[in-house]
Amino acid sequence: MKRVLTFPNLLHLWLLCVIANSYVAIQAQPLLLIAIIPAYLAFQMLAGFWEPATESKRIRVCYHGAVMLFLYAASMIASMLYHVVLFTVTNGDNPKLFWASLLTCLGAELAVFFNGVLCIRLASFKLNRREFVTAVCLGWLPVINFWAIRKLMRSVMDEVREQEVLDADM
Repeated sequence: MKRVLTFPNLLHLWLLCVIANSYVAIQAQPLLLIAIIPAYLAFQMLAGFWEPATESKRIRVCYHGAVMLFLYAASMIASMLYHVVLFTVTNGDNPKLFWASLLTCLGAELAVFFNGVLCIRLASFKLNRREFVTAVCLGWLPVINFWAIRKLMRSVMDEVREQEVLDADM
């Protein structure tokens, strides 16, 4: 997993955490959307694409999917903590703010999850259909989803490493 813990990916993680949990800031200053929407779209397209040392676009897409799943899992933990603090700070006095923030966060996170899942499914040769369906179904269950995501990431990262070794031998 240390291949996923690179400086650019940690910057993407920070960006995702800020964007996914920015509802309160956007409500206070709607002009933030001018910066947040393009940043989110660029993040969705570019995270992890330049890192594998291979010319294979398929492997780059696999790696991008693994990075997106890592970012999803890590940012979900941060988002859960943020929403616990938000609920505590507002003392439940403003449930509309809390629920709107939570739904906005879930929407942003689900887009990242499906981006990663689709990239892995479309580009990975190593991952079979049964493993994929099992991991996606388990991906909806709290706590178990981290195990399922880890399993998908490990399979894809093995494929990325194998291709890099093959490219280095040539």
